[in-house]
Amino acid sequence: MMNDFDEERSRRPGWLHHLAEQAEAHVEKANRLIRAIGDAGRPARLTILGPAISQEDYSPESGRPDSSLFVHVVLDVPRGIGIVRWDMDVHYELSQTPGALERDAPGLFVPFAECPVDLRARCFPHLAGLLLELRKRAG
Repeated sequence: MMNDFDEERSRRPGWLHHLAEQAEAHVEKANRLIRAIGDAGRPARLTILGPAISQEDYSPESGRPDSSLFVHVVLDVPRGIGIVRWDMDVHYELSQTPGALERDAPGLFVPFAECPVDLRARCFPHLAGLLLELRKRAG
């Protein structure tokens, strides 16, 4: 007989895939809109940094046991929704200068479709907020 913890853990992969599939459907529509905005040149380039959605440890082989990567969801015109990863020390340094994270993000952009399932699922709750911010900034 499974206890509550085991039962909950056995359902988690299904929920992750469900959330990731929902996110994929919404991101596909959002990316079409984002590309159309970019094609229309209003604005041609824009990066909107969403919240941190994950903190990942480096692999043991990296030799960085005391560091980690911060992962943010990002909206990039014209590329669409994706993520960016920063080393925690770099993230801290950039965060000390207003706008520096947004300026650095395009060079680290990973398209949504190339993200692992757990990160795609974690993007889902932030899609509406990113699109609302795009609406404000794009006029």
